[in-house]
Amino acid sequence: MGLDISVGGYGFRAGSYSGFAEFRAVLAKHALNIELDSMEGFGKNGVNSWDTIKSGLKILLDHSDCDGEIYPNQAKELLSALNYYRMDKRGTRGTKAMKSSADNEWYWAKINDWIIACKESVGTGLPIVFG
Repeated sequence: MGLDISVGGYGFRAGSYSGFAEFRAVLAKHALNIELDSMEGFGKNGVNSWDTIKSGLKILLDHSDCDGEIYPNQAKELLSALNYYRMDKRGTRGTKAMKSSADNEWYWAKINDWIIACKESVGTGLPIVFG
């Protein structure tokens, strides 16, 4: 079992549920320097509020991991944040996030999948669907 993402004519497999959780944890740590387990709604000791996060990445990080939608206006904000992270952080914090080059390639492929999905949503006016 795993998480599939679709929008318009584009779709991709976000990974297993645990793989998607790992992807989001790495993204949170290396793009925003936060531990997801410390955020409300995540680990047992979630003490930090999402209200303090001012990045469009929180749209993806705080989203349900099994269902729901990201709407085109949210996709536009997420796209901007992902592009910034990919372009400006990949060579510094981003690549340090992964354990091996194979993991690194998977991680950046998922970033690119999300960028394509966001572009499709913004271009078509359709939501990104978790399923």
